[in-house]
Formats: sequence, structure tokens, C-alpha cells
Amino acid sequence: MKTKVNYKQIAKITGILLTGLFLGWVFFGGSASNQPENMDEHVSETHTDAQGNIVYTCSMHPSVRQNEPGNCPICGMELIEAGNSGGMQEENPYELTMTPAAMRLAEVQTTEINRGKAAKTVRMPGKIKVDERRMKSLPSHFPGRIEELYANFTGEYISKGQKVAAIYSPELISAQKELLEALKYKEQNPSLYQATRRKLLNWKIPVDQINEIESTGEIKTQFDITSHMGGYIMEKNINVGDHVQMGSVMYKMADLSRLWVMFQAYENDLAGLDKGDSVEFTVGAYPGETFNARITYIDPVLNSIKRTVSVRAEVANPNNRLKPEMLAEGVVSSTLDKGTDQLLVPKSAVLWTGERSVVYVKKPNTEQPTF
Repeated sequence: MKTKVNYKQIAKITGILLTGLFLGWVFFGGSASNQPENMDEHVSETHTDAQGNIVYTCSMHPSVRQNEPGNCPICGMELIEAGNSGGMQEENPYELTMTPAAMRLAEVQTTEINRGKAAKTVRMPGKIKVDERRMKSLPSHFPGRIEELYANFTGEYISKGQKVAAIYSPELISAQKELLEALKYKEQNPSLYQATRRKLLNWKIPVDQINEIESTGEIKTQFDITSHMGGYIMEKNINVGDHVQMGSVMYKMADLSRLWVMFQAYENDLAGLDKGDSVEFTVGAYPGETFNARITYIDPVLNSIKRTVSVRAEVANPNNRLKPEMLAEGVVSSTLDKGTDQLLVPKSAVLWTGERSVVYVKKPNTEQPTF
């Protein structure tokens, strides 16, 4: 048996329901729309996120955000509820607000910044060297055989005019005979006499020894070689019995009253170095004592392997306390940007993040310390 569907009755019921829903939205929709606004204000005051969870942060690191209490993963301080100072204003992500207790715990210190001349301190490793301009060679001015040594070891100090060796030379014996023969005809042929005498003088034979030969008429079989400078023997190239040729270097000597200090400066430190700058340096032999030198030369070529430049400084060494090959550490302080006034910030206040450097500035007139 089939049932007839009354479509008119269904349409009438549907219209009544739609009319009722519309009237309910008209009368109650305004109060319902206000409810989310009040809830949002409550969320802001209770420091919750969009899902209704309380947000915790670190007073030292505001970038830390967690939905449960605990300790800061960066500094270990106890997390606090993230807020906006009582809900009066929106939180600024660039501001850091701390309680006085947190400041004392973190030992935060502040200082007033000012303007002045920025100085750069450059530290350089170095080594003490002999001044090359104060090194000289003591050669043999005539050939012969070493009969005796008066300076026997490296490091011995030799005074100017001191005898260093005795040498036997057949050439000197022949030259003495020529001198004595020319002396007989000095009046008749003075030029010959002067030529034979000058020959001995060119061989660095002392004048008193030449005069002694002329006065006694005796020929010397060996001559003493004297030093024409004072200094320390750095190299000894002869021994008793050695044969030397004209020009052979017997000794290398150095005057150590002034020394070089050769420093190595990295290329990024060259802007703070210049000729004439004063260098303070220390050596391990005298702990706590500082020596002063002055830069006289900066190498124009960079060492491609070490990426350093040689910097030479000169230092006086009156008491010979400094020794060549001693290791040194030098410090140079110089002004930047030609000594103009600049804003100076303490190095300890700068946070080096790698890509940038950050400084926190304290805001004045705030209820709680804010940076």
C-alpha cells in the first residue's frame, strides 16, 4: 500500500524553521560576536598562545619560547611566563625586560658610552736578531799559513785593534826585502820607497810594525793580524795550520749594542701598524719586564704561506741582556681613522653572533629594567 507524500506540508515546516533561525541570529548574534573579543583580551593577560597554552620564556633570552615551565636551554635560568608588563601594551620582540632579582643573578652591569679616539692593539710574535748593518767580516789581506790564534772560540768579544791571529806569509817576506832595499836608495828614488811602503800598508800591516822593520833592518817571519772593529765573534773559519788566501774570511763579527726584533704581523693587523710606532715587547728570560723598540721597516711583500708580514723594530742593548734568537711577544697600540672622535663601546658589551654584532641599550624611565 503506497503512502502519499504531502510536499506542501514539508515546505511549510522548513520555512518555519528557517524563519526561527534567522530571528535567533538577529537577536543573539551581537552578544555572541563580543565573546571572542573578551576571550582574546583574557588570553593576552594570561600569556597564552593561539591554542590556549601558557607561554614561558627566559628573561635573558627572550627568543626562547616553551609551553611548559622549566629552565632556559641556553643559560639555565628558570623560565618565566611571557608577558607584556601587565598587559598594558603589546610585547616588543626587540626588548628584554628583567626583574631586579634577575639582574643581580645574571650580574648585569651597565656603563655610559662616550666619544673618543678609538685605539687598536696588535699583538705580534717575534724573535731577536742581529742587526745586519752591524755585522762585519775580518778577512786575510794576504796569503799565508795560520801559526797562532789569539781568538779561539765563537762568542768571544774582540776589541778594536786586538790581535786575533799570527800568520806566516812568503809574500810578506819578499815585500819586507823590497822595502829594506828601497830604503837604501830613499834619497835617490823616493817614489820607489813610497811604493814598497804603500804595498805593506795596503795589506793592513800596522804602521808601527813597518817603522820597526825599517829601524831594525830585520825581516819578520810572521805577522799579527789585528781586528779593525770591536764585537762578538759569530763565526770562526780558521784553525792553527790552515792556509788562507787573500780575501779569505777568517772571522765574522757583530756589534750587539743594538739589535733587531723581527715580528710577524697578520695581514688584517696591518692597518694598525706604521713606521715610527713604538712597540712594547717581553721575552721569557725576564718575566714581568717590558722592553721598548721602534718600528723601522715593514716588509712590502706578504708571505703567501703564513699570511704574515715581517715587521722590523730596533732596540738598544747596552748591557747585552737581550740575546739573538730569543723569542719575543710585541704589542702595538695605535689610533684608528686618523685619531678622529668616534662612539666607543666597551668590548665586553658586544655580543658576537657571527653575522652581526649586537649591543643592548638600557631604556630610561621604565618600571622594570628594560633593554
